[in-house]
Amino acid sequence: MLKLAASQVLSQIASIRAGLQHPLGRKLVAAFGHPMQRDPRQAAGVFAALGSWLNLDDTAYAGHLSNSTVAVPLAFAYARRLDGLSLLTAVVAANECAARITASATLGPLRGQSAVHTTWPARSRAACTATGPPPPSSRTPSGWPSPCPTGR
Repeated sequence: MLKLAASQVLSQIASIRAGLQHPLGRKLVAAFGHPMQRDPRQAAGVFAALGSWLNLDDTAYAGHLSNSTVAVPLAFAYARRLDGLSLLTAVVAANECAARITASATLGPLRGQSAVHTTWPARSRAACTATGPPPPSSRTPSGWPSPCPTGR
């Protein structure tokens, strides 16, 4: 499992590097900052954007997973100086969340019409796995409690 996750991470990093080389990628970085920054939320957005717009990123029955299932753990692993095993664990957990939620959406009454929009839960789970428990007073930018299902 970890070898597959490592391959997924390497593939997404290659997509991100390709995005960085594109003239619009450089404009994105000028506007939002380099993806290797200490603010993991901002970095995750930059990683996701750079890795997806040239359509070099992965595709699964669950849509383009790595935009969230690799970008978010990568950003948090860098910001928190986590090791490779922690990064890969977060990627595996995020993939599992995305797969389960998408399978539910695909098999549900909408027949997959919302399947491409299931990356937010995977993103939040990846962040929870990579960062550990937030402080009790932690709130998301919208003011809602942390989306981590286990309180992490």
